[in-house]
Amino acid sequence: GDDVGDCPTSALVLDNPYLGYARVAAWLNPPAAVIGGQHPSAVVHPQASVDPSASIGPHCVVGAGSVVGAGVLVGPGCIIEDNVSIGANSRLVARVTVLNRVRIGMRAVLHPGVVVGAQGFGIANDDGVWVNIPQLGAVVIGDDVDVGANSCIDRGALEDTVIEHGVKIDNHVQIGHNVRIGADTA
Repeated sequence: GDDVGDCPTSALVLDNPYLGYARVAAWLNPPAAVIGGQHPSAVVHPQASVDPSASIGPHCVVGAGSVVGAGVLVGPGCIIEDNVSIGANSRLVARVTVLNRVRIGMRAVLHPGVVVGAQGFGIANDDGVWVNIPQLGAVVIGDDVDVGANSCIDRGALEDTVIEHGVKIDNHVQIGHNVRIGADTA
């Protein structure tokens, strides 16, 4: 800040240069626009509701009762099971699997290979034999959540696993059943 007068050209002086870089880089490199429509190889259940401005890519499946909001990008190879809700302007980049009854907020980004709503590791022992316990909850993901590539968020055992607004999850992270991650956690 004190040397700005000695700078022979324009200067951007910030208290938090890393944050400034993040904002300028995002401004100069916006995500590609979503062009609404469905690829001919996509399979969308007649009882699903897909906003006309959403894009359903090649080899995708959208199940019965699912709702895909305005401006949503469902990239190649994504599977959205039954009764899923995906909020406006979210992006499922590629090969994302969203299992039944999961709710995803607005502007969420799920990177390639993410799995949301799989069975949690619930097992009971019956004299040395493992018996699976059905996981009856779902997953609720808030607005502005980013989930890194190949991460997995398990459905809750009885109640929902909850990822609150603004959470950022790195690649290859496993979120166990019944976990609650508070807002704006990284």
